[in-house]
Amino acid sequence: MTDTPSNLAISTVLQDFERRNEPLAALTESLFAGVLAVPLLHAKLLNTLALMEHIGSRKIMVTQGVGALDQDTLKHLAEEARHAFFFKRQAEIEAGRAFAFDGADLIAAPTARGYFQRLEATVKRACAGDAEPATVYLYMSMIVEFRAVWAYKRYQRALVSAGHRMSLKGLLAEEQGHLDGMAARLAAVGSLTKARVDAFIAVETVLFGRLLDRLRRLLDSLARAFGHIRGCGLDRLHSLVRQGGGALHRAFGLRLGHRLRRLFRRLRRLGSRGGCRLLDLLGRFRHGLGSL
Repeated sequence: MTDTPSNLAISTVLQDFERRNEPLAALTESLFAGVLAVPLLHAKLLNTLALMEHIGSRKIMVTQGVGALDQDTLKHLAEEARHAFFFKRQAEIEAGRAFAFDGADLIAAPTARGYFQRLEATVKRACAGDAEPATVYLYMSMIVEFRAVWAYKRYQRALVSAGHRMSLKGLLAEEQGHLDGMAARLAAVGSLTKARVDAFIAVETVLFGRLLDRLRRLLDSLARAFGHIRGCGLDRLHSLVRQGGGALHRAFGLRLGHRLRRLFRRLRRLGSRGGCRLLDLLGRFRHGLGSL
């Protein structure tokens, strides 16, 4: 039996989504706090969010751009593209330079792209026999909007706690509107079922958990790097920076030395004060990760 909007209320599904994601909430909030402590990392997170919003808008264009394109879909496409622009602009303000959608300017980019690809593959398989061609687009959008509302609420709280000027309130209102709109359109074509919603949310939660874990491991590696650098001493650190990558490898080992070399390369425009700046950044980053 197909569930109607009356017996599949989005507010109820959102409550279930919150309960299902309780194990991920504390880690998500800690990671937001940790990233906000370091402007460069925060800029990369913003750029990664811009990429994910851009992927969403591009998928709408590719899957719904042929034939009749109704006003609701066109509005959704425009708003997702605007969200991508918003995050990209904020990333470049935070970093003080232009950002590209490539590995050097992103965080966990392959995992972020895989999140969309695997979720879409799951939805396509489940909806393969549906007569309504827009079902995959509507379900994909609805499930991703569940995550967007959940994550952006926590991001907004972290921004307020950090005293950051950026606000997600307007964006959150639009994401909530998308969520309600997708559910209403699925119900209108008779494709909205609780079984499907539950199944898709279960898959999405696993995929988001992988993305979260990848981000946690990347940030943990930086925290460990901070401990090694601090033990080295600032004067010696400056000397190693001037000597180049080989000296860093000998002092910290090949793997950690390579990571440090990459970090210093990104900060080289700061000149001889680069080591001091890196210590300051990593110190604030470590403080932000204190609850992990």
